[in-house]
Parts: sequence; structure tokens; C-alpha cells
Amino acid sequence: EKRKFNCPAEMTVRLIGGKWKAILLYNMRKGPKRFGELKRLSPGITSATLTKELKELEKSGIVQRFAISRDRLAGGGYSLTGRGESLKPILYAM
Repeated sequence: EKRKFNCPAEMTVRLIGGKWKAILLYNMRKGPKRFGELKRLSPGITSATLTKELKELEKSGIVQRFAISRDRLAGGGYSLTGRGESLKPILYAM
């Protein structure tokens, strides 16, 4: 569903509002992070909440998930998309 916003600020708050999204984006500002790194960098967040927030950010096109496979360790990481990169000035201003 396409939603219309009255101004860019309303859209931004809708996409990255809440307790954790801005923190997660800030933690990814310098490069990709694995799930465990994001959890460690965000004290107090539960695994379930982290998963939920990352899925919402991914759905919004702000974050992308990628697969990592090193030797026997498989997993995934998260990085900012171009859209996510465009939010850096807002994150720094906050």
C-alpha cells in the first residue's frame, strides 16, 4: 500500500521512528554489521525486537540483508542501501 505523507519529516519519522531503528541505522553508518554485532552495539534490545526492526527496515528499502559464508560459519549481515545512506545526515543531526 502506497501512503502519502504531508511532508518529508512525517515520512522520515514513520520509517525510522521508535526506540531502536535510528540506533540500528547509526550503528550501520560506517559499514555492514552482522546480527550479533548489532545486538552487542544496542544494549537492551532483545533478539526478537532486533529481528522485527531489521525486517521493517529491509521492507522499507533502508537496509539490505546479505549472506555471509566463511568456512563452516554461515550467516548474514545487514548494510544500508542507497536510501539508507541518504539518511546519514539526519542520523548525525540527531
